[in-house]
Amino acid sequence: MPTPSPSPKPRPNPFFVLLLLSSTAFAVTAWVGYVGPLLAQAPARPGAAEPGADPQALADWFNRRGTTALAIEFAVMFATAILAMATDRHFAPKATPRGPGPDAP
Repeated sequence: MPTPSPSPKPRPNPFFVLLLLSSTAFAVTAWVGYVGPLLAQAPARPGAAEPGADPQALADWFNRRGTTALAIEFAVMFATAILAMATDRHFAPKATPRGPGPDAP
């Protein structure tokens, strides 16, 4: 009895990959937008200043551009979600026809 050849591994839908990346960026941006102002209000500890770690600058950036950044990321998420759903059938594994089972006469 010949063994069936293994089916080729299906390619992932690239729009799902883009959706994952844009969703992660949106979540990180929203989290930083929430935590940034809280860190800026915290009292400074002496000797704890690190170069490039200014929470006030981060809070100021979000006051100016945070809403725009979140809106753009949401639009990218929405577009990639629609494209991923619309093209999902093109990246689905092909169904192989099954022959009669071992109990067939």
